Amino acid sequence: MFVPFTGTTRLTKKGASTAIAGRKAGFFFPKHLCKSEPEKGKRTGRGVPVSDMNCPQSVETPLKEHQEREILQYLQKHNNSGSDMKQAVLVVLLCLWPLAAIAAKDAGEKETVYERVMRTGTIRCGYVSYPPYVIKNINTGAITGIWADLMEEVGNQLSLGIEWTEEVGTGDQLVALQSGRFDALCTGTLSVPARARAVNFTQPFYYDPLYVVVRPEDVERFKDVTKLNSPDYTMMVLEGEAAHYIALDRFPNARIVTQPSLTDPGQRFLDIVHGKGDASLVGMSNFHIFDTHNPGALAILDAQPLTASKAGIVVAKGEFDLWKMLDTTVGFLNDTGFTKSVADKYDNVIVPVLPPALKPAGFQPPPSAR
Repeated sequence: MFVPFTGTTRLTKKGASTAIAGRKAGFFFPKHLCKSEPEKGKRTGRGVPVSDMNCPQSVETPLKEHQEREILQYLQKHNNSGSDMKQAVLVVLLCLWPLAAIAAKDAGEKETVYERVMRTGTIRCGYVSYPPYVIKNINTGAITGIWADLMEEVGNQLSLGIEWTEEVGTGDQLVALQSGRFDALCTGTLSVPARARAVNFTQPFYYDPLYVVVRPEDVERFKDVTKLNSPDYTMMVLEGEAAHYIALDRFPNARIVTQPSLTDPGQRFLDIVHGKGDASLVGMSNFHIFDTHNPGALAILDAQPLTASKAGIVVAKGEFDLWKMLDTTVGFLNDTGFTKSVADKYDNVIVPVLPPALKPAGFQPPPSAR
């Protein structure tokens, strides 16, 4: 680090050598200690004009090799060895000052998602269009549905805005989050171990039951659901969705056919109807939409769901402060009954997480599954 010659301050050769060693370690000039333009008629100690100091122009500019040589040559020429204690103290302080400057600079470059959210007052949400969880108006772009209601209240509780930044598919949602394209996934992404390797989940707002869907004539044949775990049968799933992971876990011997993540969820139902597949794992809301337009074409194998996975807000690994803030807020909305009110609004297609005092006397499947 080259200490500038300001006023009558002088620098010993030893001090300059220490400073230059600091430069080689990656330290830079504190900008406010340099004079970029000489004051008229002003000269420094030993008669060196301020303009001859070759002072770097910003804290981002390291000392150059030719500047080091000029400093050492000057000190050798003038034998500047008479520094007093005041100068020595100044040299030490100036050597330490850049450490704080560099630390602040580095911290600025590594702003966490939490810090950005608090600075801007906005949580940027990524989402998968999946009625009734997230419903996007194709004309206005407005977002409604279960997660719109939940996240709006999260924002209210935290005095933060909610921005629906980007629509993604089930196959690329985690990559999009990890790359920083938005701050959190606000879309009912179900927690499964394979996803937990890449992201963190808050505590759940609710459980999302998944049911086995088959052709009506196959209900009796697959009454024992384990029969589907055979290479003779085909499970239809969307790439990257929770049903994909669960199918691989529960039916490892079956043929698993994946469709692109942005495929209309109803396409898998049509494929089963036309014999391209034998079964699928679906949420009741999607089945209900299909059944409304195609009554009786498919059937729920069992009113009891095969599984029920947790759904919370998803954040990137390493963003502890953001995760903790959102996790606390989700817990609060569950405890106060707000999540249950949202479930009631959407005909209980989700099973809200409730504190013991508010829990019903046992699980009840959604009405359309009974």
